[in-house]
Formats: sequence, C-alpha cells, structure tokens
Amino acid sequence: MNKFLRASLPALYLCAFSAIAGAQSRSLDGTWQFVVDREGKLTINDLSSVKDWREIRAPLSWNAQFADLRDYRGVAWYRKTVDLQPIKPDQTVLLKFGAVDYYAEVFVNGQKAGEHEGGYLPFTLDVGRLVKAGTNEIAVRVTDPDNAKERWGDMNFNEIPHGKQSWYVHTGGIWQSVALDIRQKHHITGVLVSTQNNGDITIAIRTNSNVGPPPPAPAPRRSFLPSSQLPLTAAKRLRSDGYDVVSSPDKQSVVITDKIDQQTRLLLGSGHRVIVLANDKDALPSGPVKITPRNGSTGYDGNWVTNFNWANVNRPPFSAIAFDKLLGFEAEEAPPKFVIEGVKAEDYDDVMSGIFLGWVNKNAALAVGARSGAGRAVITTFRLADAYGKDEYARRLLDEMIRLVFDEGFEPKLTIE
Repeated sequence: MNKFLRASLPALYLCAFSAIAGAQSRSLDGTWQFVVDREGKLTINDLSSVKDWREIRAPLSWNAQFADLRDYRGVAWYRKTVDLQPIKPDQTVLLKFGAVDYYAEVFVNGQKAGEHEGGYLPFTLDVGRLVKAGTNEIAVRVTDPDNAKERWGDMNFNEIPHGKQSWYVHTGGIWQSVALDIRQKHHITGVLVSTQNNGDITIAIRTNSNVGPPPPAPAPRRSFLPSSQLPLTAAKRLRSDGYDVVSSPDKQSVVITDKIDQQTRLLLGSGHRVIVLANDKDALPSGPVKITPRNGSTGYDGNWVTNFNWANVNRPPFSAIAFDKLLGFEAEEAPPKFVIEGVKAEDYDDVMSGIFLGWVNKNAALAVGARSGAGRAVITTFRLADAYGKDEYARRLLDEMIRLVFDEGFEPKLTIE
C-alpha cells in the first residue's frame, strides 16, 4: 500500500538515509532460460514439463538475440533461479524491472507476484511474501502483441504506445535490467520535488506505509455493493478499511457499482448517493454521455505527444490529494482504460478530472459529477476497484469521492437519464 508525505529538505534527507541503511541489491542481469509460446497456452504449472528451453541474455530483446525470432511478436516465457539467505522479519524483497516489452506477468515460486502493462516504464513488485530461504524460481510471461486484434483485443500493436519498431527491428521481452533488492519493509518508493517561481519548494515523498497521522476518514462508513461485476475482493477491501458493507442500501450508505443499470437507476431515483466505477463501454445507459475505450481509434491512447491527463486541483476530490494539475506517478496504479465522452461544454464545471487530446482540441472526462432523479453520483473511469486496498492514492481518491457525493453542496448539473 502506497502512502504520501510532504516534507522539508532535512526531513527528506533523514528519511532517505533511513531507507538506504541496510538495503541490499543484487543484479539479475545475465543468463536466463527462455522458451517461445507461439499459441500462448502455457501456464506457470506447465513450465516444469517444457523441454525446449534455450539460454537468453537479459537485458536484451529476443529479437536481437535469435535469428529465428527476428520478427517474432507473441508470447514467451523467461525463468531464472536465485538463492537467498533468510530474510529478517523487518525486511522485504523487491523485484525490479527496468522495462519489459510489452505486457509482463511475474511469478515467484509458482505464485503470481503481479503484472505490468507498458514496454517503456520500470516497475517494482514486492515479493517478500513469496520468497524463501534457499532456491527461488522467478518466471516471467511476456506478451509482445502483433496486429491481430482478434487475438489481442485493444492490446494489439496498432493500439499500444510504441516507437519506431515498425521501421526497424522489434524489441520484445526483458530489454532493460532486472534487480532484486532487500529493503526495510517500510521504505521510500518515490520522491517528487516541485519548485515555484517565488522560490517555494514542495517535496512529496511516496512510501509503502503510513507516515504521520492517517488522513481523515469520510463521514459515511457504510457501503452497498449491488450485484454487479465488481471484483469479489472489493467488499473485502472496503471492510478492511473500516467500511460496513451492508446487504441492503439505506440513505446513510454509499452505493458502489460498476454500471448504472435498472437497480442503480431506482436507487438514484429515490435519492441515494452512488459511485460508479465505470470500466466498460456499457457502464452508462444509452445517451449522449458514454464510456469509450482509450485506444488509437479514439485518439485517447496515452500518446505523450498529444494526451494529457489533468485534475481540477481547486475542487474536491482532487483538492485533497492532487500533486499537480497534470496527473503523474502518484496515479500510476489506477490509470483509466476508458474515458467519459459527451459532456457538454455548459456541464464541464462538473468534470473533476479529464484528458486533453491536443491538435484537435478534443476533451473527455475521467471523473464527473452527475444527477439522476433525486440522487447524486460520481462517475469515474479511474481503476479504483482494482487498486483500492493496494494503493494509497486509489484509496484516498475513492474516500474523497465518497465524502464529496455526500456533501450537501454537491449539486451537479449534468443529468443522466
């Protein structure tokens, strides 16, 4: 779980010194075992029976190392064994990847440690609960998709960010360094230093644990999850964070759902407060306001040249948690895969966060307030159902949205029929 702290320069120095003390790092660069999975059917449990492993170097793409894979795009597996000494009770183990192109699923000793989508950014997984003293096996399933949309869906090559790989040789697999770090369980994970023209300096320190007093909890602590497609872990995460998940809604409970269906319409019509975690194009009823995938065909594919994700830092919920007007590393665990299109210009005061598509001056929302009947709702495409309970920014954002939707002054103009 990620936490945030704003600090002065001396405090930053002391925190950094404490985080470095006792840290150990081991490079996993070098020889790994490698096998191509052209049909994409191998699972982690099949690896022990695979016979045609070959040696591969990491970091370096498979395309650059094997003549028969020069143009290969698809699925492949890596594995490597690592010997570890016993880990102290106050320590954990971090598995760090510089970059894996394009989609990586990581396993440690047969158990899934995590996944990462994106071929150019580093990522870190805490595997302390999965490792043991002695020999440990690390396996990575890598998907580097081609143009076959029927196989990959929106993750096909034409719809994902990439450089000039269609001009030159492709770059699939583990192409940046891998390392294993032994750290204190409570450690710094990121630092953001912001300077202003007047000389003010703000330092935001991201940690994986609580620092200082906890943020204030929102007033309503009761939630109702209707029968929807929300992850089954959502209720468990809410309970662990102090919410009372009720079996039937009342006016003191927030309704958290993934779509405005008939049941949700009835609840809104009778005056309930609703959070819609919209991560499907059918999350809203048919109308001018709709949920649209972020891909190349819509223009909202995340291309850094044309796309900017922004937040209104002067109003809730982002006034309580935003670092800047443009979203940065703090929101990396919950980036939207969908946008909210169709909000009219006169209703844009209800938009809390959005995406700007340059050159054509095209805008869409990522979080917006809305009314339906006597009820009020916050609709967002931030992936809070997945990240809540694992990431502090996602937890704070959902809590602040709940606080907002119950505020007596929350009177959005945008109407969802």
